[in-house]
Amino acid sequence: MVLKSNDSANPAPRRPKVVHAGDGMRLNVQGIVFSYKAVGEDTEGRYALTEGIVPPHHGAPEHIHHREDEAFYILEGEFEIECGGEIFRASPGTFALLPKGLPHRFQNLVSSTELGLLFQ
Repeated sequence: MVLKSNDSANPAPRRPKVVHAGDGMRLNVQGIVFSYKAVGEDTEGRYALTEGIVPPHHGAPEHIHHREDEAFYILEGEFEIECGGEIFRASPGTFALLPKGLPHRFQNLVSSTELGLLFQ
């Protein structure tokens, strides 16, 4: 008799993942270049981590996430973040948590391409 292992009962051990600067799956969405450092498959669906390169005076139009919160950590420049009718200015070191279900948007306020991290 051969016993088969149940994959859901004994999942494969998780391994560390290192994504170096400039690496990661890239996706251009309305002029913003997102570099995915971790996706749901890496985190058992708990979150995704994305680096966003935002052109001058550009950003994402108002939209809503229905399944997940979204968080921003600003690395460079200055951004305007609007969520649920409140407007915030965000400079390097600023963290912003935007709850799911609330309309939100962001915009790079400076004249150079800037960088931020997004968690979903």
